Amino acid sequence: RKPTTSPPAYAASRGIPFASYPNSATRTKRLPWDYLVSVNQSWDREGSFRLQLFPAWLEGQLPVFPVPLRYEEPEVHLDLQYLFAQVYDSGPYRRGAVNYSEPAQPPLPEERQTWAAERVHASRKR
Repeated sequence: RKPTTSPPAYAASRGIPFASYPNSATRTKRLPWDYLVSVNQSWDREGSFRLQLFPAWLEGQLPVFPVPLRYEEPEVHLDLQYLFAQVYDSGPYRRGAVNYSEPAQPPLPEERQTWAAERVHASRKR
């Protein structure tokens, strides 16, 4: 089933073919996802802006999703969790570029702040 959701205005206005964006409404109302990964085909943008949406949750693994590369060629599957881990581990983040003792921005809902603090504490033990 093809989703009928439009991308956020900033993504659509810049023609971003792939975007992951925070669900800002989670601060006031719990929606069924925290992030959405949107994928579209560059050759299918004329007239309509159809997207495939892949939800992601803060507590879970990031999704693996198909990425179209060229017209009439098979899609490749991108493992976003693996990619994120590689970038995090090889970049400045693991070495302290982010101060994890500060509250998250945008702020997490109260029920998830404890979960996030436990994850940070557990990661420091490794």
